Amino acid sequence: MLSSFRIVFSIAIYTTVMYTLLLIHNVVLIKNYHENIKNAKEMDYTSYEDDSDYDGSRLRMDEFEGTHVYTVTEELNWYAVMWTLSVLLIVGVKLQIHQAIAPWLLMGGIVVVIGFIAGTIIGNPEKYILELSVIAIQAVTWIPVYLHYKALRESFYFKPKNYVRPNKYAGAMD
Repeated sequence: MLSSFRIVFSIAIYTTVMYTLLLIHNVVLIKNYHENIKNAKEMDYTSYEDDSDYDGSRLRMDEFEGTHVYTVTEELNWYAVMWTLSVLLIVGVKLQIHQAIAPWLLMGGIVVVIGFIAGTIIGNPEKYILELSVIAIQAVTWIPVYLHYKALRESFYFKPKNYVRPNKYAGAMD
């Protein structure tokens, strides 16, 4: 149980850091988009046929459309929920509370299923690679956390097999 604790606790720390980095990534994307909107009047709307003209310092407006902002914002919401549940996972593992681990398991399964389905429908190869890596990491980390959750839940409701309830009237019958 102790090695399971260490593994699951390190997974909880890892997923919290991972979702923190994903949150920062999406916030930076949204911030850059809004900066580009403010600077749109200054931008030259000529196409970048030659990549040498594009210095890469700003996102091109045609690469980051408004619909992409909604996608990034939606992912930001998912990542914020998973970050919160990862913090709850740390608390649940540290205090050995299986009820605090269950929400992370449930949302982790939902993220894997919905992320895979949405990733195949959207069809953006660069974004899909990041999404597939998040899904793979979530799926791989889900298994040890579930096994630890199952062990905690069974020990929480555990009663010995040979347990005989004492009869409170045993002395009165003699």
